[in-house]
Amino acid sequence: MSSDQTAPTFAQIPRERRLSDKVADALTQSILDGQLHVGDKLPSERELCEQFGVSRPVVREAVRSLIAKGLLADHPRRGHVVAALEPEAVSESLMLFVRGRELDYGKLLEIRAVLEVEAAGLAAERATDEQVAALDAACARLIDGMQARDAAEVDVAFHKAIADATGNEYFPLLIDSLREVLIDAQLPTLADPKIVGTARRAHRKILKAIAAHEPDAARDAMRAHLDLAGRQMRALLAG
Repeated sequence: MSSDQTAPTFAQIPRERRLSDKVADALTQSILDGQLHVGDKLPSERELCEQFGVSRPVVREAVRSLIAKGLLADHPRRGHVVAALEPEAVSESLMLFVRGRELDYGKLLEIRAVLEVEAAGLAAERATDEQVAALDAACARLIDGMQARDAAEVDVAFHKAIADATGNEYFPLLIDSLREVLIDAQLPTLADPKIVGTARRAHRKILKAIAAHEPDAARDAMRAHLDLAGRQMRALLAG
């Protein structure tokens, strides 16, 4: 090839997925499709090897991955059984994913605005008397003189109570997955007593709108709260 010719470029050859991953996917799909139900015993290793046409190590690796995901449980007498996938397990997986990355305050504020403004509006539409009472109690727990960590935990608990009041289990699931990140992000700002005071007043305004079942007012109050929190955080980081 002469020096003035352009070298050819080639597309990367995709790597084949491991057999154990393919077996795990097939078993997962069987669970999701309802072919295997919660409490059902998984076929024996020998049966799975025969059905999939793979070796025992491949099956064992696939089963281990499903146990780690919470889809299977190791029963002392029955062997491997299909487990009920609890919301806590899903939330923990999301939390580990989020915490495994560098915290980007701008992205955190974006997702909070999308998630929590709508949650406040839905809570105002749907909250029961008991949920409003729980919100009131959560709001009252943010008091002067708290350590930053305690104040952050109480703050997140208030927002979680709003998520609970939506009646949509996905909202608290997502708030739970962000819990530790939200706490870490708020430690610097909630170390300032003045910011604790502004957060408490914002919470009361949100609570008032939800208790009055005024969705638009609840969304506006939450949006204003998050906007102010964002400005306070940016000012602290800039200083």
